[in-house]
Amino acid sequence: MQGLDVVSPVILEQELIKDRSRRIYIIKQDKQREKKLVHVSIRHMRENGSVECDIMPAASAIM
Repeated sequence: MQGLDVVSPVILEQELIKDRSRRIYIIKQDKQREKKLVHVSIRHMRENGSVECDIMPAASAIM
């Protein structure tokens, strides 16, 4: 599957893997205010909803 760039905030539910070369997350599809909104550049999206991103996510302000 091709890499995807997410420009709108996505919600990370759980971080699965964090190492020097990759970070894999499960993202929340629904928007809940108690969840943390972040911007990520996604390299791969998997069938189970987890994503692999090539940069460290930066928290975005919730207005």
